[in-house]
Amino acid sequence: MVRPQGPHAVDPGEVYDAQGLAGRGLLDGRRVLTGLRALAPYDGEPHFIYCFLMSGHIIGTRQPGFERWRPASSAGLRDLWAAPRGSVPPRVPTAEIVNFYDNGVLQAADVIREIFEILGDRGYLRDSVVVITGDHGEGLGEHGHFGHSRYPYQEDIHVPLLFYDPDPTVTETISSRRTSTSRL
Repeated sequence: MVRPQGPHAVDPGEVYDAQGLAGRGLLDGRRVLTGLRALAPYDGEPHFIYCFLMSGHIIGTRQPGFERWRPASSAGLRDLWAAPRGSVPPRVPTAEIVNFYDNGVLQAADVIREIFEILGDRGYLRDSVVVITGDHGEGLGEHGHFGHSRYPYQEDIHVPLLFYDPDPTVTETISSRRTSTSRL
């Protein structure tokens, strides 16, 4: 295994160190916030900070206060994932599953807000470019399936890609129309 090197290298084992995170599993976005709060103030040296959030995923840990859409439940997901293509088993609460997912995206947006707040407070946003992207889309019944990685529909392959650059001289914009990542 290759170990990271350099003054700002982090051993991968440290990323998943659960000390002080009782009750916060890997599916809880608050782990990222806890780690970022432990960062030293920006020292002018280049940094690469990678945060992976599970709260936007259907299996991510949900926190109270992010239930805008109700009723919301993940009950019945296993039945949906196991169903043949294009079929929805009877009595599966699909609207509740969609609400559960949407509430997770709302929660992820709040975690991203907190990430920016923490990075700003520690000075990291003064001279940084921040890229926010998703790891995959999610089928929510549009073509009779729920989940991802099974079909090449837009809801599965279309992911957000956002850039934050504090440089006021940057005036270019990137088209918001759908594009292949090979064009970036």
